[in-house]
Amino acid sequence: MSIFKSKTAAMGWTIEPCFIITLHKRDLELLNSIKKFFSVSSTSIVGKDARFRVRSRSGINVIIAHFSKYPLQTSKAINFLYFAEILSFLNDKVHTSISGFLKLAFLINKLNNPLEGNKALQYLAWLKVVNVLNDQVKTDKRDTESEKLIKELSRLK
Repeated sequence: MSIFKSKTAAMGWTIEPCFIITLHKRDLELLNSIKKFFSVSSTSIVGKDARFRVRSRSGINVIIAHFSKYPLQTSKAINFLYFAEILSFLNDKVHTSISGFLKLAFLINKLNNPLEGNKALQYLAWLKVVNVLNDQVKTDKRDTESEKLIKELSRLK
C-alpha cells in the first residue's frame, strides 16, 4: 500500500493498493512462476532485487481470494489480514473522509514498512486536523484553526 500526495484527490492525498513480493534477483524464475500462476502481475528487477507486483484491484482480489483459501502460515499472515482489511475499506470508499483516511493510514502503518519521517509527521498532522474538525459544531464552514492546519499539512513533502 502506498500513501502519497495527489493534486486530483479531494484531500490532497491518495492511497493506492499494491501487492509486492521482493526476493533476490537470482530468484526471478520463482517470481515468474508465481506470475504465471496468478496471471495478474508483473515482474521486474530493481538493483539486486526481483519484484512480483500486482497493482490493479481486480488482480489484488485474485491474490486475496487465494490466500483466504490457502492461509499463510508465517508472521506474514498478520500482514495479509491487515492488507485484506485495508483493501475492503478502500472498496467501501472509507478513505474519502478524513477520519477514514486516517484509519487506513493507521492500518497501513502496521504493514511491513511503517511510515517514517515526513509521512509519519503528515499522519500526525492529519490527526490534529481531525481532532479540530471533530471538536467543531457540525457546520459547512471550517474555522480559521482547521484551515491553518490543512495549509500547514499541504506544505509537508
